[in-house]
Amino acid sequence: MRTNRMALVLAMTAAACATIDVPDTKWRRDQAPASAGTDGDACAPGNAARFEDAPDAVCALKTDPHVPDLTTASSRAPRGDDGSGTGTRTLRPLAGPNANAPSCDGRVGPGHTTCGANGDDSCCRTATVPPGTAGAQIAVANAFDLGVYQVTAARLRAFVDAFDGDLRGAAAGGALPGYDPANADRLPASRGAADTELGPACEFRGDPRDYGSRTWWSKDVEDAVASIMTDDNARAADIRADATKPRLDAKPANCVSYWMAAAFCAWDGGRLPSNDEWTYAALGGDELRAYPWGDGRTAERLVTDINQTQNGGAGDPAFTWPNDFPFFANGMNAYHLSPPGRKPAGVARWGHHDMAGNVLEWMSDVLGPDAGIVRGGSWEGHSDANAASYVGYPLTRTYGSVGFRCAYGAAQPAAVVDPEPAAHATVPVYLAHNPQARDHLLTLTPEEGAPAWITIGVQFVAFAGAPADMETQAPLYRCRKRTGHHFVSNHESCEGAGVNEGLLGTAHRGQLPGTAPIYRCYAGNDHLTTLRPAECDAAGMTIEGTQGFVFPPAP
Repeated sequence: MRTNRMALVLAMTAAACATIDVPDTKWRRDQAPASAGTDGDACAPGNAARFEDAPDAVCALKTDPHVPDLTTASSRAPRGDDGSGTGTRTLRPLAGPNANAPSCDGRVGPGHTTCGANGDDSCCRTATVPPGTAGAQIAVANAFDLGVYQVTAARLRAFVDAFDGDLRGAAAGGALPGYDPANADRLPASRGAADTELGPACEFRGDPRDYGSRTWWSKDVEDAVASIMTDDNARAADIRADATKPRLDAKPANCVSYWMAAAFCAWDGGRLPSNDEWTYAALGGDELRAYPWGDGRTAERLVTDINQTQNGGAGDPAFTWPNDFPFFANGMNAYHLSPPGRKPAGVARWGHHDMAGNVLEWMSDVLGPDAGIVRGGSWEGHSDANAASYVGYPLTRTYGSVGFRCAYGAAQPAAVVDPEPAAHATVPVYLAHNPQARDHLLTLTPEEGAPAWITIGVQFVAFAGAPADMETQAPLYRCRKRTGHHFVSNHESCEGAGVNEGLLGTAHRGQLPGTAPIYRCYAGNDHLTTLRPAECDAAGMTIEGTQGFVFPPAP
């Protein structure tokens, strides 16, 4: 995590203590910063490898820019000319409650009917996500229902209670429709085993005596917090009360493996959402929101990130739950985890709450024998932007920063992958740079414009020649603006912003085997088309959109 966090947390503590009644210094003694216990944990925020650098790393942080598809935006001029933006910020009403879900059917009380801004909504409520596309990379063919709220500890407890903890037997016996019985051995086989897995065996951030935040209640959790928070004031009493069963039941379930989450959703009549489905809902479909609520990361919208401040400075503990969270790190168990739906300003386009912050969420996608995806950010400081996900995440890992929500309805049909055009020739496209003119140039001719232009190498490999089918293919034209700067356009008109200097080749509108999206980015008048979004970030450029799919250069 960040190297200056100790100083930051101490400064935050001082600011928070100025607003609450703390009669002695006991809480401030030997308090670890929020980075406690993260050494050696590759999945902790700040420790995860970048996917671009280590795609096979455990918990690699992957960034997928979700931007407009420029192959269809024929009226869109390249950025740097008008600076125009995209999208709206429209909210949609919530759909009806999922009343027949076993985890809520006929149940009232904490974690069942205590969700939402006022704590009086059904925690099983769902909202419908309509079909559509988000940029060039995400397509949702069929509408589906997605849980408005993250699954609470009480709903998960109802599942465990239903089988007296023998979830393995339930899966093997077919009592969990949609859960593969071949994976029954991934689940606990007794009540004691279930309580242990969700409780003291929680691998990371599970010990309430040491930076632990599990929401699965036990007498041990309650006693541990009470033994630490012994001060005689209202805040200490509230922290002790927060470790009791009613308060913990109302919070999101955590310390949940992929298999436990998938099994619960199957029992509840649903399934885990796919990465594309969840991301599409968070993006607001074609609105391509940076965060579920749109733009702007503010305390009114983000549920919890106890490790960051509103403006990056000390003394401004903005992203917290409660809003005056005192930052005492240890001994507070899940005090900083919010019951679902308490910050309605952060609602996503179709009515879904807490898709950023609180706890990370499992996706249904399995990338390998023990590799999945989590996303959505957490109280601990995991990235909560819609572009961010953690891939290669161990399916068996249990963590106080990971929970889930369920989707309902049939899964999306498998994407139809177009076969690669038979015997279609390809052509390497080279990148050159003119540092004096601050201009990037794509060319079919190495050393074009030398010595002013310096050839860097093959930028990507396009299909040769003009598109044979404009429905599935998009041309790549080299254009020159009136300023003399170059950019690539999918449109012969150069989007009305320049002179067409010729065809470089063709991209495919859909992803063929072995291809990857190319992105157009800009800074001022300089534009760059690249396979590597990180290249844009490194150059201080903003990604404008995608321009189709091409082949990476040979290693």
